[in-house]
Amino acid sequence: MPSSGTVFSYTVDWAILIGLAVAGFIAGKFPPNKRPFSLHNPDISLPYKGHDTVSLGAAAAVSVVVPAVLMLCFALASLVALKASDKKSPRRHPRRHEMWKFHAGLLGLLLSAVLAFVLTNGTKNLLGKPRPNLLGRCQPDVANVANFVVSNATDAGSQLVTAAICTNTDKSVVDEGFRSFPSGHSSAVASGLVYLSLWLAARLGVGSPFLMGGTAGEVDKSERGTQTYDLDQPYGDSVHGGTDDVENGLANSKGGQDAAAPLYLLAISLMPLGAAIYICATRWYDFQHHGLDIMSGFIIGAVSSILGFRYYYQPVRVGTGFSWEPRAARSRKSMPSCCSGGDIDPFCLSGVDCIC
Repeated sequence: MPSSGTVFSYTVDWAILIGLAVAGFIAGKFPPNKRPFSLHNPDISLPYKGHDTVSLGAAAAVSVVVPAVLMLCFALASLVALKASDKKSPRRHPRRHEMWKFHAGLLGLLLSAVLAFVLTNGTKNLLGKPRPNLLGRCQPDVANVANFVVSNATDAGSQLVTAAICTNTDKSVVDEGFRSFPSGHSSAVASGLVYLSLWLAARLGVGSPFLMGGTAGEVDKSERGTQTYDLDQPYGDSVHGGTDDVENGLANSKGGQDAAAPLYLLAISLMPLGAAIYICATRWYDFQHHGLDIMSGFIIGAVSSILGFRYYYQPVRVGTGFSWEPRAARSRKSMPSCCSGGDIDPFCLSGVDCIC
């Protein structure tokens, strides 16, 4: 079993993520700053539909719940495969290891989602940028424009007015009209679905060392002290890009690089990314965001997903789907000499249950 220090360390991670999520939720409840705007600006005069093609709740479910359930299904399928397999796993505690990979994947997903959530909510309220459908939400009092002018422009078409000109009694609708930048839907789906694409690519062995800037030898060198086998490979019995390409069923090119994974695995890995792009596109034709808002939100979510994935998982180019070892196991300065070229069980913190 993991040591109390390891359990405490990751409990702190969970507490920090929950605390940040609560902070982001509270930040989103404050009224946004409301920038003055022009009643003659065509960029904010699009119609207000009153509904979204993809609701915020649906976007949140697709971003967090779906990836979490899919990762759990992978873990359970691996456990079933381990139980049914006649081959002995090279790991001392393979079932614990599968659940550890699920836990690490879930932590990375939540780190990605929470980072994007906090950054997006805080930025929305701070900037107070008008949405493309602001005038439809606002329902301005055009008969008394002069009472709300705040600019010094003499041309009526260039004058700016405050949000006090709005006659809509639904304050929440008006407030949302000033939360255009960045797009919350875009950052949410990018943080969850780009993360899922990265996770699937690693889990299915899609990463190509050659295309990602490395060689088979470099990847093999990086793997030698961290892992030797993956227990739920979609094809073959060992990891993609392992030490013995013949056993792995992989063909080497003349230059010595590993062969690319089957194309259908790449297609599976890219499906979440395609779904994220579709949801982002709905924000454009729903007249909820400007193009810059959508792209900025997507970038925030994508960067968060890369950070969340790499914080708990090894690079995609390794192509094994292995998470980093638990901290207590990785931080030990002394390990038995037999572990220097094998696989250390992350749940044996004494270092005696290793593959030699």
